Amino acid sequence: MYFGGEAGSGKSEVIKAVTTLASSWWLLDVLHKTAITGSAACLIGGCTIHKLAQLLSNMANVAVEDELKIVLPLIDEVSMLKRKENGKISLHLRKKLDNHEEPMGGLSGIGYIGDLFQLPPVLPPIPVYHRVSERSAGTSIDDVGEYIWHELLNTVILLEENHRQSDPELLRLCRAMRWGTLTAENLNILNARVINPNTGVIPPVDCVTVFSTNEQVHAMNSVMVTTWEACRG
Repeated sequence: MYFGGEAGSGKSEVIKAVTTLASSWWLLDVLHKTAITGSAACLIGGCTIHKLAQLLSNMANVAVEDELKIVLPLIDEVSMLKRKENGKISLHLRKKLDNHEEPMGGLSGIGYIGDLFQLPPVLPPIPVYHRVSERSAGTSIDDVGEYIWHELLNTVILLEENHRQSDPELLRLCRAMRWGTLTAENLNILNARVINPNTGVIPPVDCVTVFSTNEQVHAMNSVMVTTWEACRG
């Protein structure tokens, strides 16, 4: 299945809920949480998808009682997932579970989580959600990865309520940027609220401030620290 939604809609909370459920049933050893980047993997208490693929590859030919078990893999940041990466996971699972006929080794479930409006894979690889090949599993790893997404994904859940933004106007502007539907009115509102960190003007402490670069963040932090020290003195 696919869990999707904009930033702040609760995707990470879904992962926490699944983790809590697995823990309460003593099933944490069969839940494997992965993400495309290391920072995202740390946030959900998992490993990168590359690390999971490496583990599966190393364990594919090992026949021991306590080897790596998988019942439910969760893949976060799916917007950055490549067709080939999805295909490789399927290939390793087929070997690992000794089921060479079924995609993903015949696993009954796999969870893809993320926002398809966010960053795609670094070019030139094609994201898993882009249709390229025909409606068949094909022979290449890329085709298999695409086939699993387009033909075997049978449940889509979109989280629509935003729990992070309490300012309705900011949320409306963010959604307009997300969908690419900014109007002249939207742009006027944004431009009227532009603050140049180099002028020494500090934004109100009770509002959200958005920066486009880390340099701007550092500049504003410096201004705020200097102003605070001056007030103390």
